[in-house]
Amino acid sequence: MPRDTRRNEKSQPRVEPNARSTRRDLLKAGGLLVAAGAGAGIAQSAFAQSSPTSPPPLATEVSPRYFPRDSFVPEISLGGKVAVITGASRGIGLATGRALQAQGVTVIGTSRLPAYYSGHPFPLLTLDVADPASVDAFASQLVAMLDGRSIDILINNAGRLVVGTAIPIAPQLAPLFESQAQLAMETLHVGHVRVTNRLLPLMSQSDYSRLLFTASVAGTLTGGSDLSEANGISFLSTYNSGKRALLAYANSLGMFLKVSGSPIQVSTVNPMFIRTTLADRLNPIFLEPVDTEGNSQNPYLQAFLDAMRAITAAALPASFVAETYAQLLQMNAPLPNVVTGSTLEPYASQCGSALIESVWLAENAQAPAPLGPAGAGPLE
Repeated sequence: MPRDTRRNEKSQPRVEPNARSTRRDLLKAGGLLVAAGAGAGIAQSAFAQSSPTSPPPLATEVSPRYFPRDSFVPEISLGGKVAVITGASRGIGLATGRALQAQGVTVIGTSRLPAYYSGHPFPLLTLDVADPASVDAFASQLVAMLDGRSIDILINNAGRLVVGTAIPIAPQLAPLFESQAQLAMETLHVGHVRVTNRLLPLMSQSDYSRLLFTASVAGTLTGGSDLSEANGISFLSTYNSGKRALLAYANSLGMFLKVSGSPIQVSTVNPMFIRTTLADRLNPIFLEPVDTEGNSQNPYLQAFLDAMRAITAAALPASFVAETYAQLLQMNAPLPNVVTGSTLEPYASQCGSALIESVWLAENAQAPAPLGPAGAGPLE
């Protein structure tokens, strides 16, 4: 893969949007999230119309901890360690497993349907994190496979995209909406808590023991701005909620383990747009009806799906997330939360960093405790 050796070492100028477009205006403009040709230029939002020199709200800046780092120097050898990665049949989990294998790690993965992945580069155990019985059976099978060894690295990576309106589109669809929303929260949050509870007793109590979660920059978005609405983020409200809950859980757990004297160190990896199949066909959890190809009769939702599918087809490769994990795991003091992304081209356009940073700033103005320069005082 071609690499810009400075991809996370300096920032590019940011385009600050000034968007108050409605969803109907957006559809007339040709699509959600990005203008026509989304796959070729994620950062060129249809709503980023203001001058690049316009100051952000309250002159506030965002400074994501972008990974992977090109200047990274490993501090720890991973050779001989044991890693368990949930949701490892493809995408981020598969790429991360391969990266760790290259470092000499013994990798055990999971999949809801491991039989579909014959010839996989590492073993896959059956696991559906949304099913308590499946989690219990997986934990028992894992104990037998470990044969007395401890888990040095646990990466809670399993997940699904969740798309749909924030409320049922019709009263008769409320039961479908609610059952799918429940499945979403089981998949994105509760299931990870369940897996972690079962596997914590199996984790190493030596000096090296790591627990990590694939969260998402979606967990840092609330949809609480005009720019968020203009870019269709309300279609991800349940997904954002699940990822936000996971982020809060991981950080709280990390602090609890730290103050209790546990050697287990906790981190979250929060990818921007990554090239996966999460948005393809029936892979997402849908909160409203779709056909057998995962397409909707709701023109607003369909426009959003088209944009998401175009974006993910041209986004950063999953190897960027895998490298992020590998770097965190080779640090003596891993950061608790990092973002997989970049502000340098071509990576910035692939991961959508300009758009997402702009949404962060727009939502900050609506936050209950907005960040800004010292002494600026409240917004109103």
